[in-house]
Amino acid sequence: MKPLTTFGKELRKRRIDRAETLFSMATQIGVTSAYLSAVETGRKRVSEDVFRRITGHFGLEMAEIEILKILADESAPSVKISLLKADDEARSVAAMFARTFHDMEPEKMRGLKKYLENILEQRVEAEPDDRYRD
Repeated sequence: MKPLTTFGKELRKRRIDRAETLFSMATQIGVTSAYLSAVETGRKRVSEDVFRRITGHFGLEMAEIEILKILADESAPSVKISLLKADDEARSVAAMFARTFHDMEPEKMRGLKKYLENILEQRVEAEPDDRYRD
């Protein structure tokens, strides 16, 4: 059995707290139990539509939705970055990051993570995100 992702652990905890089986929750949100299991274990990325259904199913507040979204993003097996509106410099940075990601020293990775967390905090303070509200 594949271990649960951080998103999967939170999802399973909430489901069990409500005394729901994987099958019953999957049925209620309109997906198969195999898909929901794959999401919990990180074999599949949760789609935006299913994410909305999950947050609606649990009746989450915006702060809880944001935390769950972060866990879902961090648990995804891969990350896709849209470069449609990116200029040449941004495209270059994205490509270099992808090529060097696995070789980055832990200290540099922590520094970059802290820098990006600061950007995200400023964005959240400036404009709350309601994309995941039903």
